[in-house]
Amino acid sequence: MRLFRSESIAERFSGKPIRAVDITGRSGSQLKIELANARRWSSNLAQELLASGDLKNPSRERVNTILVQARDFGIRDYEPDYNVVTHKAQKEGLSLCPQTTGAELALLDADFIENGMWADVLSKPISGRRGAPGLFGLYRGGGSLELDGRWTGNAWDPGYFVVAGLR
Repeated sequence: MRLFRSESIAERFSGKPIRAVDITGRSGSQLKIELANARRWSSNLAQELLASGDLKNPSRERVNTILVQARDFGIRDYEPDYNVVTHKAQKEGLSLCPQTTGAELALLDADFIENGMWADVLSKPISGRRGAPGLFGLYRGGGSLELDGRWTGNAWDPGYFVVAGLR
């Protein structure tokens, strides 16, 4: 099975961890319950994003994700604008993940997030309760994968790990 639109994308991200994720179409409230039943920790911000009316229920699909660092798609200095981050990622052949990808990866306990690693999931932002846009993040702190969140207005460091989709 070919994962990439062109060989140049495959070469560009050669050696980076890839993980297929089945997006189940579950709602934020369903995912919240399943995370609790699986004893997966999720932050207050992640809980807020799961409860947001802005979180769209995706259709069922398989998404190929890749773990890269922001510098891999052109972030060279702290970048405060999420639109610039996503534009640069898309320019390099990456795509936005469905909004629920972070929660689905946490439930899978995705093994490509190593101990002590934090990774943001590139997606369409989800409005928090104050209307501020947020994203899901993942952290492994010695046990299972934890679901966290971050505001899109925070600066992006070139060394940040990012989960993005592959087209």
